[in-house]
Amino acid sequence: MVKILGGSLVLIAAYLFGMKLMEPAAEHIRLLEEGDLLYRILESEIRNTRTPLPILFERLLKKTWKEKFSKEEQNLFLNAGRNLLSDDMEYQREEIKQLSTYLNEKILQMKKEYTNKKKVVLISCLCMGALAVILLF
Repeated sequence: MVKILGGSLVLIAAYLFGMKLMEPAAEHIRLLEEGDLLYRILESEIRNTRTPLPILFERLLKKTWKEKFSKEEQNLFLNAGRNLLSDDMEYQREEIKQLSTYLNEKILQMKKEYTNKKKVVLISCLCMGALAVILLF
């Protein structure tokens, strides 16, 4: 009975270890989703305070997101809305739409990759846990 309980605990620990390994990737996706939402909120802030969006994102990236986003993603946010202070509302809408479309496509791609990678990592961890159980008995 104790062996069964011990084996179960080893397998649970292996599964939880695999989940912990995948946490940074899930956090990255969540931050990109929040970035898209934040972009829309800050866009209204620009209209009220007339502060350029790149300056607002630069402050955010320096404080919290710098280590979480790739250079490409950082540049995407920093360059976003560089012309949102213009009076051309149609151009502003198109800029917002393009960024949102790009982010959503990237998020979907990352979610697919995350799902596949998560399966591989969890199966690998469970296999190592099963091997440990076999070797212990």
